[in-house]
Amino acid sequence: MKSIFKTALAAGALSLMAASATPASADVIYTLTNATFVGGGTASGYFDLNVYGNLAAYDVVTTAGGSFAGATYANGLGQPGTTITSGDIITFNLTGYDGYLQLSFVTSLFPPLSTVDPIVTGAASFECSSFGTSTGGCVGRQRDIGTGTAVVPEPLSLALLGTGLLGLGLLFYRRRHSGAALAA
Repeated sequence: MKSIFKTALAAGALSLMAASATPASADVIYTLTNATFVGGGTASGYFDLNVYGNLAAYDVVTTAGGSFAGATYANGLGQPGTTITSGDIITFNLTGYDGYLQLSFVTSLFPPLSTVDPIVTGAASFECSSFGTSTGGCVGRQRDIGTGTAVVPEPLSLALLGTGLLGLGLLFYRRRHSGAALAA
């Protein structure tokens, strides 16, 4: 019984060491899932928020539907003014402000409060064909998002569990093989 307690204690210590070795904060990568527009078309891709809550990278693609041809919103394409407003709204702009995609979320994106954040549907989340620089809003065609979520995977929890189980397995292995060597 004491050996099982010592093994479990050692595995717990290994897990704590692994947890303390990882950085306290890291980028949060959201993946858009099941985002569909009313009238046809989808939005898919990812966006990455750094430890300060700013967009570090993004690549969101919308497909054709209705009178929209679809577009690619990605950093590195010279697209200006992509912003996060009040932690729960992201606006992705096309080059020359030819159009934009606005996504509004139920909860704040940073820090993430859950692993799944639903998109607010209707006029709160939409794609617009033309941005009005004088009005500061959509002056062209607009298509609203009918459904969708942003998902944050939780790899750290699984990594800690795996480290603990690995440590436990290694300790049982060592104990079993060290006992066999003494018996021979």
